[in-house]
This record gives sequence, C-alpha cells and structure tokens, in this order.
Amino acid sequence: MTVAEYFDRIYVVNLPERTDRRRRVMAQIQQAGLGAFPGKVELFPAVKVGDADGFMNAGLRGCFLSHYTIIQRAKAAGLKRVLVVEDDLVIPSAFRESEAGVVEALETQDWGFAYLGHVLPATRQQFPAVMEEHRGPVLQTHFYGVNGPVFDRLLEYMHGVLTWPRHDPRGSRISPDGAFSMFRDLNPDVRTLVAQPNLGEQGSSASDIMPRWFDRIGWLRPIIASARNLKYRLMGTRRLGQTP
Repeated sequence: MTVAEYFDRIYVVNLPERTDRRRRVMAQIQQAGLGAFPGKVELFPAVKVGDADGFMNAGLRGCFLSHYTIIQRAKAAGLKRVLVVEDDLVIPSAFRESEAGVVEALETQDWGFAYLGHVLPATRQQFPAVMEEHRGPVLQTHFYGVNGPVFDRLLEYMHGVLTWPRHDPRGSRISPDGAFSMFRDLNPDVRTLVAQPNLGEQGSSASDIMPRWFDRIGWLRPIIASARNLKYRLMGTRRLGQTP
C-alpha cells in the first residue's frame, strides 16, 4: 500500500495568489506518487486575515486558522486519517522506496500524529526511512498526518488556543507546530511517530508570514526566485549524505 492509498485525503495548503508555490508543490506531489488517485489531493486556500488578534502577526494567525479549518473539515467529512502538506514542501527522491515501510508502521502502531517531514536531528543515516516514536516538540507543519481518533480533542484544544487569555499556560495565540506540541504534552497518550531519515524538507521561497528584507526589493525578486528554483530542484534529487 502507498501513502496516497493509506490516507483518506491529502490537503495542500496554498494561498491562491502564490501560484509559484502551487506549481512547485503539485510537481513534488506528482513525482512522489501522492497524486495518483483522483480526489485524494485537495488544494486548501490558505486563510488570510487582516489583523493578528493576539498572534505574533496576521500571517501566523492565518496559518493557524488554516490548519484548524483543515482538521474541522476532515472531522465533518468523516475521514479516518489525513495528510497535510504546506506548499513549500520538498520531497526527496528516496521517498518512494520508504513508502511500504512507512505505511506498515502506521497500520500496525497506535499513533495520533505522524511527521513525514520535520527538522529533528537524524537518528538514522540510510534509507529506506522508518517511523520512530518521538516525545517532545516537533518544529514545522509542512508534511504531517493526523489520525481520526484525536480529531475531537485536537479541535477542542485548538479552539482554546484561539480563545484562552493571552499567556495562558496551555498555550494561546501560538503557531500550529507549537500548538500541536503543547497538545501532545497535555495529552501524553497521543503517540507521535516521525520519519527517520526525514522524508520532507521545507523549501526556500518568499514567506507570507515572516518575509525577509530581500523579498521586499523589486529588482532582486527575479534573481532570488531563480536561485530558489534551482535549490528546489537540487533538494528534490538529494539523498541523505548529499549536499544541495
């Protein structure tokens, strides 16, 4: 069984105006075989808001609301498990050789979150990747799965993040990866599995949440975009031990 067969839906988070990111991530999905089944991949128009409402900035709030809304949709649709992809994902060429083992681990183990992509230190140096249990925070939400049995508790917690007073010790107005980590800390029975080695990296492109200074300079943008496109291509063909 492939990853695309195992998950009921693959949500791709993308701001509609970011056609550059949409083209790149859809190419990544097709090359990895994740788009092989019609109706499995759903483009989710990322939420865009005008004010921060207590978050660090409006972009971070929109990012949180995007992930929150996806889990709401998954629950409303009666889905058993979903895979969430952000539009800056880069999938290495070794992904397909790891699929069977990844799916077997997910089928045979109890899990709440499964991170195919992350920025954790490597504990394994060779492909195919294996799914290892992880306790503690996980940075990034560019390539992760959520299992249906945790939908209700997760949605209740994420609603709290939006409504609890500022500086609430449970977490308030924080990033989605911070919220997921806090949720797991408060719910230690929810197991987290991570791919080792990493099966998805965050690519380099202009950020809509925290744009860098050079992304604001008009004449630099085409040069920066060309450099980033080259980096995407190199990252996509990279195997562990190679330098992009």
